[in-house]
Amino acid sequence: MRLMITIASVLLALQVASQRPENEIAPYTLIRQDNGYEERQYPEQRWICHEIVQRLARPDIYSKSFLALFAYLNGANSEGKRIPMTAPVTMEVQRVTEALQRYQMCFYLPSSFQPPSPSSSPPVPTTRGSYVITRPSMVVLTRQFGGRPETPSEWQGEAKALRAVLEGAGEKGVDFTSFIGAVYNRPTQVKDRRNEVWFVKKNE
Repeated sequence: MRLMITIASVLLALQVASQRPENEIAPYTLIRQDNGYEERQYPEQRWICHEIVQRLARPDIYSKSFLALFAYLNGANSEGKRIPMTAPVTMEVQRVTEALQRYQMCFYLPSSFQPPSPSSSPPVPTTRGSYVITRPSMVVLTRQFGGRPETPSEWQGEAKALRAVLEGAGEKGVDFTSFIGAVYNRPTQVKDRRNEVWFVKKNE
């Protein structure tokens, strides 16, 4: 099972003024809100990502990816351009083989780099392991929760709880083989935190 997890627990030392509430959030259209969850439509979007493939997750793996992506925002790109931080920050953990796992962290790129903006082509990252991707349009089922989940098991627990709600509501055509976890707040924020898990609906 693929797993998207966030980096809230590893950014305490960074103290960046990055994910403030006024910062841009990846846009979506709310289709429906019912039974404690939401159905959303996300358009095709560009994200800057960093990837590591290795046997075991060292304690610093998330901070390494975050620092690589944060360097991109601060000018480690082909144009030496500074780019505003956005939300959410997500991390995908995917098994490649029995021995290897792939870790991919992504930041949403600001609207100035999203089509059809005239200047939509984002600069090329110069940090090793970083690249720009285009995620296709997707429909997700999600709900928000607070606190500070810090381990894969905590995120898996939230995904399991959401799955139970969706199955209880009779939702059809949902891909339960993977989920996305996202965090929207800086790690030093204690109250009113926003975390989410997403299940993607299958294309019919």
